[in-house]
Amino acid sequence: SSGINAEYGEAASDQAHDTGIPMSSMAILFVTVAFVTLMTVSIGWLVFYYAQRCRQRNMRERLQSRLFVAAKRAVSKLPTKTVPDIPKNNKKSKKTSHHPDAESV
Repeated sequence: SSGINAEYGEAASDQAHDTGIPMSSMAILFVTVAFVTLMTVSIGWLVFYYAQRCRQRNMRERLQSRLFVAAKRAVSKLPTKTVPDIPKNNKKSKKTSHHPDAESV
């Protein structure tokens, strides 16, 4: 059992010496590459997310503008009637309501 570990340890140390980079430097290199990769992916995702948000906001504003113009056009086509002003005869006149349940004042 110890012979296998010794052989494995020697093989690992031989492999590290073959590349010319010690194992601790390989670990630091791996962590650095992993960190840079994760940061790049995260920043790319944020750029994509905010670009989509901006695009959706602009699309919503354009839709609101088109709907506003269409509503204005529709309201302008509605027929209108002018109601004449009713002259006030007396300041103390009773106010009447045309609703059957309302009490007159």
